[in-house]
Amino acid sequence: MTAPETEAPSRWWQALTVLALLLAIVGVASLAYLVIVRLAGGQTWNGLNWISFSALPLAFVLLIVLMLRAIWRRRKL
Repeated sequence: MTAPETEAPSRWWQALTVLALLLAIVGVASLAYLVIVRLAGGQTWNGLNWISFSALPLAFVLLIVLMLRAIWRRRKL
């Protein structure tokens, strides 16, 4: 009895995974920077707010899509 062959994930899905990871890291880093600077009484660039408040939800949605695809591939085996 041989083990079932699994297909290697395509480059597109790997790139999507890396993008989700990078968005999450950038979002958390910019949010941490915002909190630290604002608690110290400083002002930040308004675009930094936009980056932190849009990168984290987008990374979350991408991770959900990747998780659903992994579940679909697992059930297909």
